[in-house]
Amino acid sequence: GTKPRYALHTRSHCTIAPSYLVVIAVGVLNFSQNAAFSLFAPMYPIQAQNIQKLADPKYQDGHPGITLEAGAIFSTFAAGVFIASRLFGKCITVLSLKKQMFIGIFIISIATAGFGGVAKLAVAEKSWLAFWLGSIGLRLLQALGAAVCQTASFTLLTQEFPNDVEAVLSTVEVLSGLGFVAGPLVGGVLYWPHQTIAFPCFVVGAVVFVALLLGLVLLRNVNGEVSEVPLRPSGLTFLQVIPIAIAFFCMVFATAGLGFLEPTIALHVHTNFQTKTPWIGLMFFASCSIYTLTASLVGRVVSASWVSRVVLILGLTILCISFLALGPSPIFHKWFHWTPPKKLYILIIAQCCIGVGVAMVVVSTLSDMLYSALKAGYDGNPMLPCSLHGLLRSGFSLGEVLGPLIGGTFAWKFGFDWGATVFSCIMAGCIILMLLATIFCRGKEPEYYDELETEDGSSEYTSGEESDDSLDGGIGSSHLLVQAYGSVNAGSPQQSYSSTGGRSNGNGSYLNPPAG
Repeated sequence: GTKPRYALHTRSHCTIAPSYLVVIAVGVLNFSQNAAFSLFAPMYPIQAQNIQKLADPKYQDGHPGITLEAGAIFSTFAAGVFIASRLFGKCITVLSLKKQMFIGIFIISIATAGFGGVAKLAVAEKSWLAFWLGSIGLRLLQALGAAVCQTASFTLLTQEFPNDVEAVLSTVEVLSGLGFVAGPLVGGVLYWPHQTIAFPCFVVGAVVFVALLLGLVLLRNVNGEVSEVPLRPSGLTFLQVIPIAIAFFCMVFATAGLGFLEPTIALHVHTNFQTKTPWIGLMFFASCSIYTLTASLVGRVVSASWVSRVVLILGLTILCISFLALGPSPIFHKWFHWTPPKKLYILIIAQCCIGVGVAMVVVSTLSDMLYSALKAGYDGNPMLPCSLHGLLRSGFSLGEVLGPLIGGTFAWKFGFDWGATVFSCIMAGCIILMLLATIFCRGKEPEYYDELETEDGSSEYTSGEESDDSLDGGIGSSHLLVQAYGSVNAGSPQQSYSSTGGRSNGNGSYLNPPAG
């Protein structure tokens, strides 16, 4: 059969002001908290090094040990969110969703400002241990607040917009991505005049608190009580399908490669190129912006078909090459007796290419996993895309935990150049596994539905020549494909679909979409 055309269905109550206010409030809260999380990337390793020099006069700039300790700080946050989200997901009915959101944001505000107090105390006492232990505690507190706020906010959105959940979540994800983009730039700019993280932490902590007050005003008329949530199959069961498992771990390692840069690249650039923190923040800003833009573009073209596999392998290839150029890798001299020039512009280009590669891998992974699941016979459960999306988010969190920890360890033992080389080798291994899965793990192609015109002008979909196989009996594989496509379209306007045969322009009328 041929791929069907789909229609964008917009809920009528989305035009009511309170519904928009819910999206705006949740988006602002997510923007502020993500800015608070990413604030530390360009300045924390440098601040840690300065405090280490105060505590130990014999300490030398660029000592690799600091990357392990900074990596532990960044991994602590991701691990805390990963664990706490699952705990709060099971007891989410204790308080209203609105109260949980505001409690989480308040915790984040206090913890972010608390970093400034810990830094001042550590400098006054010349105690590296106090700074490190305080950072661990406050990072865990940030993770606790993030878990509470994120779990409650996304549950609230799925309840308020049950028919447009993809579109609404996409809008919020765009604002969340902008928070990750803005955080490092703000941190780098505010750090430099005072040479301490205290000032940027106090400022951003206050901004998060203002976002909390704004959310209180915008959501004052929202009830926020928890309703019944349908059960869905565990995403872990899909790891029994070999192509899904390989794609999952490719995405984990790609995310880990991005996490490797958080505790290492700021110190590497600052030590080797004497780069100031505003420029380091601008580097993170550029790479995060390119990541967001690439995710948006890839999300528009990728689908649950062989195209997603091609995009995934291409993204891994870009990552493999970029990590070799990032150091640059010592293997160029060791194997080819050629030493590439160590230039800052080469490093910046490589970092931006890493953002492109990670975006291609992350966005295409869900489509590829869905395509593999449909080929393996998982085509009758309407919660299939939700289960795979949950698996994807778990893998992303796992990569955020492993990246700073593993990367910081390798940079500590062997140096930044060899740490980047290790991740390049990991990406090369992922490419080989994906190619082997493509060659040897072939299943039945998923079924698509043909579009038929009905008497009232709407569309029905049938499988091949069997016109009685309509969607009345359940959700077919093509509709599951479309649901998942809405989830991976990160950073771009999302679409939810109905069988009315056209694309809505937002006011109830429908435009003819491109085929497929």
